[in-house]
Amino acid sequence: MAGSPPDRFEVLRSLIDAGARLARELSDDPRLERMLTIFARIPEADRDTILAVLEREVQRRVVSQNIAQDFLQVALRPNPNAQLYFRVIEPERKNDVEMLVFLRGLYNIQRGIDTLGPEWREPIVAALRAMDPAERAKIDAFNAAIRALLDECAHSSTPGADTSATDPPVAPAINVPSRRR
Repeated sequence: MAGSPPDRFEVLRSLIDAGARLARELSDDPRLERMLTIFARIPEADRDTILAVLEREVQRRVVSQNIAQDFLQVALRPNPNAQLYFRVIEPERKNDVEMLVFLRGLYNIQRGIDTLGPEWREPIVAALRAMDPAERAKIDAFNAAIRALLDECAHSSTPGADTSATDPPVAPAINVPSRRR
């Protein structure tokens, strides 16, 4: 007789088995954790749009797999260079500092320091000693400001995220003995 207690228990057991099987499959796939981590990092306002794009593209891929061999002779493949975000040029903001020029200059200075050999240390120290102390203080204040920004960046990273692979190496500091005049 349908609907009898043993039948309901069998349905319940099937559901529990299916759920356990699905949970096992998902927990065995390390990509699920990556997906959940990246989803959590997507800005809240972007999530629906990005999910819609993923759903649409996956649906196209599934349909393509089902009919490509028989009818179309065209298959879809993942594009490793795909982009989900448009590059939008905003109206220019009035700013005393041109951010891209500043960041490019900062990168070039850091790269230059990284490539200096030991033979340059003495001439650099001599040049710094020849500078006005107020100018050296400005350099010191700049370095302190950059250190504060780096510290803020390190403390605002996603908890538990390994940033060592994404953060650029910090150039070693040039130790300049202080001389008071």
